[in-house]
Formats: sequence, structure tokens, C-alpha cells
Amino acid sequence: MHPVFIQDFDSIIAASAERLKRFAGSTILITGAGGFIGSYLVDLFAYCNDFLFAEKCDVIGEDDFSVGGRERLRHLEGRKDVEILHRDIAESPLRRGLPRIDWIVNCASIASPAVYRTRPLDTMRVNAVGMWNALQLAREKGVKGFLQMSSSEVYGNASIVPTPENYVGTIQPLGPRSCYDVSKLFGETLCHLYHQERGVPVKIARPFNIYGIGAANDGRIIPALMAAVVEDKEFVVHGSGTATRSYCYVSDAVIQLLAVLVDGISGEAYNVGNDEEDLSVIRVVRLAQELFDGRPRMADDLTPVLTRDQPGRRKPDIRKVVDLCGWRPGISLRGGLMRVHESMKPEAIG
Repeated sequence: MHPVFIQDFDSIIAASAERLKRFAGSTILITGAGGFIGSYLVDLFAYCNDFLFAEKCDVIGEDDFSVGGRERLRHLEGRKDVEILHRDIAESPLRRGLPRIDWIVNCASIASPAVYRTRPLDTMRVNAVGMWNALQLAREKGVKGFLQMSSSEVYGNASIVPTPENYVGTIQPLGPRSCYDVSKLFGETLCHLYHQERGVPVKIARPFNIYGIGAANDGRIIPALMAAVVEDKEFVVHGSGTATRSYCYVSDAVIQLLAVLVDGISGEAYNVGNDEEDLSVIRVVRLAQELFDGRPRMADDLTPVLTRDQPGRRKPDIRKVVDLCGWRPGISLRGGLMRVHESMKPEAIG
């Protein structure tokens, strides 16, 4: 395991040891285990088995690997405490062969705009039918906790920034991003109803621009930017480059996610992210150039792309999750980019 992962996991354990110990001796199902957050969580629980838990947990990772990469999990093959299953969350009937399940984290989704715009029906099928299947499974197994990974996209182009959880967004039902935005909103309503009517202890997380080590270069800004840095290639800024985002390093986000899963109020939603920085794409590129000796080179001309329905500004109000955690994000974008860069060096990859 790369030292940056160890650094991440040690900081998560330092902040969340008592919550993590709640998982010892239990069985955890992580759907979308081939994706960025899903694979990170599988690795984290395996690490806790090695260095924290007195009684190991069993980790079951599910993915159909149509988007997420199985190579992220290859290093875990052969472990008795980790099982990786090639399964589609949206397939019916439900997966009856699974053993006792205590916790479910549903990360299954097509989350990259570059992908979901070309696969809109698949996106809605996973976010709607897959969500329904996962909740029904949680009910049948009588799980202790269920975490649904929703999205900040449910707010649409918010007029209140920082945006609190009680903000009622406006989502375009017929736009180029609708397959993702609308199906994530549907999933939240379904979660609320499954808690209200069927007693499933489901909590909803709304991540705001999570980045970090292990993220695939699927067109989103930080992975694409860092790939351009490492490969010394020109970075193309799409659109005006003025849209702003608040970026949250993955270990900070996971500390929040664990708090929501273990101690959050069932049926409610929690913003997950960092409220300290609100930067335009241009400013993020300039920061990378400052850190990495002028890399990446930026194209002279901004490239226009379809940006309808894309929020101009996105920044979370995280007071609700901070009150729950008793902790605030501690890794700046500068520090996070340095960690990503360290993990991508050729000697680290090799």
C-alpha cells in the first residue's frame, strides 16, 4: 500500500477510531466498490482489520465494473476478510446468496458527466432500480445502518451559497444532466420513504466535489488536472473557467461519511464537503502551476462546451455534519493536491 494511503487511513482512524470500532466483527456491503469512494472504503476497512480491529470485519464489495475498475482492488485478492463480487445492483431478483449483512454503503452510480451524458438510461437504472434493490436488501437483512451516496447536484444551481440541507433546489427535468440529477433526487425520496414506512435506518450523504488518491481520470477537474501535471501535458479549460467549486480531500470526506452512517439521523440528509475554499477552475489551475513548477501548461483558448444546467457556484454549508462529527476538514486544496501528486509519481505507480 502506498504511503499516502497509509497517511490518509491513519488520520481517519485518529479522528474516527470509536466509530470505526462499531464495525469490528460485522459484515459490510459496499456497492460500487470499483469506483473512487467505494474502493477507498474497501481499502480502509481492510486496513482497519490489520491495524485497529480486535475482531475483523467481513467486507463485501460489489460492482459490475462497467465504469469502475477492478484493478483498484487487485491487491486485496486472496484476503479472507474481503470478497469482491461482479454484480449489477440493478439486476432483479435481489442477491439472495449474500450472508448476514450489518451495514450497507451504496456508492453504485455513474457519476462522471462525461459518462452519464452518453449513458443516460443506464445512469437512471442504477440510481433508481439499483437504489430500490439495495434498500429492499437492507430491509430483508435488518441492517444496523445504510448510507446512501447522493449528490450536491440535487440542489441544482443554488441561489443560496453556502447551501444548507434544507435548501429546496430546482432541477431541470429535461436537460443534459437530468438523468443523474433527477435520479439522485428520486433516490433520496425513496430512502426517506423506506425509513418512514419500513424502518430502514438509511442516512443520506450529499458529497460536494470529493477528490483524492485513487480517483480515475474520468473528465472531472482534479484527476484531469493532476494527470496533465504528471504527464506534462497541456490542460484544456472547458467553458469560461469561472465556475467555482469547494473541493474536499477524500480522507476528510470519509470522516464525515462515517459519522453520518454511524450517528446520523435516519431519513435525513447531510452535506459532506469542505466549506473553506471556493475556487474557480482557473484559480485551481494556477494553484497547481504554483505547486508543480508551472505545470500543467494551460491552453491559450478556452474551449466552449455544453454547460447548460451546470451550477455556476457550489459550496456546502457543513454545520450539520460538523456538529455530528465534532470535527472540521483539515486538509487544504494545496495539501490535497500534493498528496495526489505524490501518489501518482511513476515510482509509486510501479
